[in-house]
Amino acid sequence: MLGKSYSDTKTSSKSPVVSENSNNSETINQIEAALSPTATSDTANNTAVSNSGSGSSSTKATASFPVNINTATVTELDAIPYIGEVKAKAIVDYRSSKGPFQSVQELVNVKGIGPATLNKIKDKITI
Repeated sequence: MLGKSYSDTKTSSKSPVVSENSNNSETINQIEAALSPTATSDTANNTAVSNSGSGSSSTKATASFPVNINTATVTELDAIPYIGEVKAKAIVDYRSSKGPFQSVQELVNVKGIGPATLNKIKDKITI
């Protein structure tokens, strides 16, 4: 395993503990950042960052908040915290079949988005 050992032990921040014995700290930092519950939002700039890619390079997609759920692309919706690619596609599919959202609350009709998720993202979205 390239000199790395992984443990199921959790820290107080609920991140897995990773012991590193190689010079691949950038990859470890990217993994830890991706697992962080706050990795998707930058509240100081009111933007969301989605990291993707492999190796030492990454591509970042950003979105300005609030995101208009009636006009946003899958990529823009994916940048909203708690909304991944699958939910973003479901939002676009729902919008395509039912027409524009009449209210933010209507988002609970999209498969995978319930009241708890809506409550977490309501300040990040608009119609």
